[in-house]
Amino acid sequence: MVTCANGHAMTPATLAATSDGHTIGAYRVVRLLGRGGMGSVYECRHHRLQHPVAVKVLHPQLAGDPVAAARFLREGQAGARIRHPYVTAVFDIAEHEGIPYLVMELVQGQDLATYVRQHGPLPIAAIVDTVLGAVAGVAAAHEAGVIHRDLKPSNVRVTVDHLGRHIAKVLDFGISKFIADVPELTETNQALGTTSYMAPEQVRSAADCDARSDGYSLGVILYECLTGRLAFDGASAYDRMHAVLTGPLVPPRAIRADVPEALDALILRAMHRNPDQRFQTVRDLGRALAAFASYPFAWQEEFAGRAGREPPSPAPAGVEPPVAVHTLASVSLRASPGRRPWAMAAGAATVTAIVSLALASTCDRGRSAKEYEALAPAAPPVAARTNAETASSDEVPALEPPPQATMPEPAPPPPAAPRAPRIETRASAPAPGPSARHSIYEEM
Repeated sequence: MVTCANGHAMTPATLAATSDGHTIGAYRVVRLLGRGGMGSVYECRHHRLQHPVAVKVLHPQLAGDPVAAARFLREGQAGARIRHPYVTAVFDIAEHEGIPYLVMELVQGQDLATYVRQHGPLPIAAIVDTVLGAVAGVAAAHEAGVIHRDLKPSNVRVTVDHLGRHIAKVLDFGISKFIADVPELTETNQALGTTSYMAPEQVRSAADCDARSDGYSLGVILYECLTGRLAFDGASAYDRMHAVLTGPLVPPRAIRADVPEALDALILRAMHRNPDQRFQTVRDLGRALAAFASYPFAWQEEFAGRAGREPPSPAPAGVEPPVAVHTLASVSLRASPGRRPWAMAAGAATVTAIVSLALASTCDRGRSAKEYEALAPAAPPVAARTNAETASSDEVPALEPPPQATMPEPAPPPPAAPRAPRIETRASAPAPGPSARHSIYEEM
C-alpha cells in the first residue's frame, strides 16, 4: 500500500511528488535518489526492521500503459532471477491502485560516469578492475537467461565493498530480454536502449539482440572510461545511430598513448560491427580483460566457469564410450591444507596392502593340502658331477649348506636346597633363654 504520512492513499499526482516522510507500503521515504525514463528511485527504510532499501516507483503517467507495466514487472523478475555480488538484488514487487513499485538493494556510491569524471584519468588497471565487476555481473545475467540491452555508465554503480575495494554493480533491467521471452515485449523493429552504447544489430532491431550485443556495450563503456570520450557521438539520436552503423572508430591507443596494444586490440574486437567477430560470450571477454587487472589471477578464477571449459568430444557413431576404471594407483594424491603428502601416500599404501591381502585370502579359501602340492613346481633333477667336471666347469659351483650344528644336552638343574624346618611357637610356651635361642639359629 502506498500512503502519505497522514494515512491517506496516494494518488498518481501525489506519488510523483513523493518526498521525505511519506511511506510506500511498509517503507518510509528518506530521500529521492533519482528519476529515470521508467520511474523514480527513493532511499527508504522498513518501518519495523529499519532496514535500508531502494524503492523504485513506476511513473504515474505510465501506470495505465500495459506494456510499460509489463516491462516494469520484467525488471523485477530479472533482478530476482540473478543472484550475484555484482548485480543489484531485487527483494519484492508490489502495487497499490495500479501503481507498481520494486524493493531493491540499496547501493551506495556513484554511477560509473560520475565516478570517472570526478576522479579524472584513472590508471588502466584501476579502470579494468572496475569494469570487470560489470562484466562479471552481465555474465551472471546471461547464465540466468537475461540479456540486459541497456548497458551504459549510468546503469553501472561504483560502490565500496566490505574490504574497501571499489567494485561495480549492474542495475536497471527495465528493457532486458529473457532468452525465452514473450514476443510482444521484445520482437519489435524499434530501437530500444541508449543510442551511443547500442550494438549495430540493436540499432536495426531490438529483437536481434543477444549476449554479444551486451558484450559490445561493455566494450563501449571501457572505451569511454579509458579515453574520456564516446566512441560514437552526434547532435541527435539519428546522428548517433548513423555513426554506430557506419562511422569510423578511432582506436583507444590513438587517444591515450599508455593503452597497451593488446588492450587496444581487445576493445576493437569487442566493438566489431560483425557479431561473429566479437567475443562470443561475455565470460570470454572477462577472461581476456583480466590480464590487464591489478590481480589477474583473482579475476581469471571469477571467469573460469563452465562456459570457459571445452566440452568433451563426442564418441564416433556406433562406438561405445570407454568405461573409466579407477584404481588406487590412478587416483592423484592432492595434499589438502594441514595434511602432509607423505602421510597421504602412506595411507594409500596401507589401503592397497589390505585390499591385496583380502583378495588373496578370498582366492585361497577352500583349497586342500593336495591341491597346494599339485600347484607346487617339481624340483629339477640334480646331475652328479665329479670333482674334475666341477673344476673344469666355468660355472660357479653351488655352495653346500653348512652342516647342522648339534646342540648339547642341557645340564640338569642343581638340586634344591633343603628347606629349614618350620618352627611353631605358642603363646603359652615360655620364652627361650639365651642358650635355646642359639640352638634355634644353629638348626636354621
